Amino acid sequence: MVNTSSHSYSKENAINALIALNLPKWEAKTYVALYGSDTSLASDIARVANIAQPKIYGYLNSLVEKTFVTRQIKEGSPDTFTAVPYDIVLDSLKSQVLMKADSAAKYFEETKRFQRTRNVEDLFSYFEGEKAVYAGLKGVIENIQKNVIILLLNPAEEAMIMGLLEDRKKTSTNLVIYQLAANGKVKKIPPIKKLLNTEGFKELLVKRPSMFFTDVDLTEATGSSLNISFPSLEDFPPALINIKHPIALHFQIQLYNSIYASLHSLGLELVEK
Repeated sequence: MVNTSSHSYSKENAINALIALNLPKWEAKTYVALYGSDTSLASDIARVANIAQPKIYGYLNSLVEKTFVTRQIKEGSPDTFTAVPYDIVLDSLKSQVLMKADSAAKYFEETKRFQRTRNVEDLFSYFEGEKAVYAGLKGVIENIQKNVIILLLNPAEEAMIMGLLEDRKKTSTNLVIYQLAANGKVKKIPPIKKLLNTEGFKELLVKRPSMFFTDVDLTEATGSSLNISFPSLEDFPPALINIKHPIALHFQIQLYNSIYASLHSLGLELVEK
């Protein structure tokens, strides 16, 4: 008679657990059938496991080789089989999985030593001062392949940025410039309020930093870089931050989506310049 168990600890769950530990499916079925049965004959095991009898011997032999099952040979009688205690089987399977994981970890550690270390410039670029900011903006815009989406635009920098973009369009006919607009007119969007409660930050908000995304895929929500240009503030010169780090890019798209979604509810939309 086959032992039954509760729904939460079913035979199927046990089989699936063994399979997850890299025991082949039909060997897992054979082991569970043998362990949960009061018979030790291959023919009976095949019936309990719902496996064709000619195939059961192959699965039993493989389990014997793995030392998960023992075979008793009796002259003149069919061989009988006994399942090794489940805790020994589980410990063996888990140790094999851990060994494979350790092997993979060693490979990655070895490979890591030969990987090129990425420079900070490959992930973030920072420019400070009027000439540096202009050169940084020019470099970013010259590398745009398909589009740029402008979310915020400092009035003092509008002419410079739009001029650079127009120059880029002359050499790249595929470049499209988008800006959030309302009622058919380009709208200067005020920066998010109450970010910081300091006088200096309030002054910066009044001056409005510029923000634009490059090479944004509107369908896949991916992009090439996020660029924030800060105007000069008291004793601080203007600055530009160009962000290309993968994690930061993921954040940039979330930021873009949240800003666009909230403004879209006010009747704003992306329009081509």
